[in-house]
Amino acid sequence: MLPIDPNVLDERTSVIHTSVRDNVAERDGRRCILTGASNECEAAHIIPLMKGNEYNKALTECMCSVQAPEDVIDDINDVRNGIFIKGDLHTAFGVLLAVLVTPNFAMDVSDVPGSAHTPTHTSTGCTLHIFEGDIIIGASLQWVLIESGSQVRIADKAWPPAVLFDAVYASLALKTFSVKTSIDIYLKGNEVLLGTGLGVTMV
Repeated sequence: MLPIDPNVLDERTSVIHTSVRDNVAERDGRRCILTGASNECEAAHIIPLMKGNEYNKALTECMCSVQAPEDVIDDINDVRNGIFIKGDLHTAFGVLLAVLVTPNFAMDVSDVPGSAHTPTHTSTGCTLHIFEGDIIIGASLQWVLIESGSQVRIADKAWPPAVLFDAVYASLALKTFSVKTSIDIYLKGNEVLLGTGLGVTMV
């Protein structure tokens, strides 16, 4: 089942512990996982720091406790809850763009165009999905076009479990394609308490 919290990124903050930042940067080769750039990058939480440890543990337990107990994360500052990304894209993460992880309940890696570029050390595909148009970042003579369908570079160790990306993707999809009444139904439906008591529907 997929946990859906429409408000998962409503309490975002750019604060990240120095040791966590360094570990995330080192894992990702000190280059943006979306563009490959090494300048103006920062380590970013996938699930915001303000959500706290209990929320993150409950979220990962929803999907990982049986099939992959090693992916349960009880520390919001775990390196696996971080990605190294351009600052402009950090701002857009969860607002305009998200990462689609395959395989999932509906798709295999081969169902996504560009999956041939998936690294050989993993059977998982991570594809950038921009929910509205493309994104251009940088100065006029050094701009970079970020296109939907681009492959995300996957580290060969301590990579975030799929459920974290899934939570962000589901939240953005719900906000993009649903009306407010649908979101209210999700929040008031079959709820699972995560951390601070926020209701999360399972679908």
